[in-house]
Amino acid sequence: MRLISLTFDEAVTDNLYNTYWEPLLFSRVNPDGQPIGATFFVPHEYTDYERVNDLYNYGFEIGIHSVT
Repeated sequence: MRLISLTFDEAVTDNLYNTYWEPLLFSRVNPDGQPIGATFFVPHEYTDYERVNDLYNYGFEIGIHSVT
């Protein structure tokens, strides 16, 4: 069995959430039946924090870029 780690280093926007992340991550599972895990490294600029909260509540790990 192979496991992969998904990381995303991008602002969380409605477009990315609805077009890519929701279809890619929410309806799929690992070979062992567990949900796919992913880490999102989120910058402040352009980020929709309501969507970040949705990702967190779904069980994804959230990392933060510093705000300078």
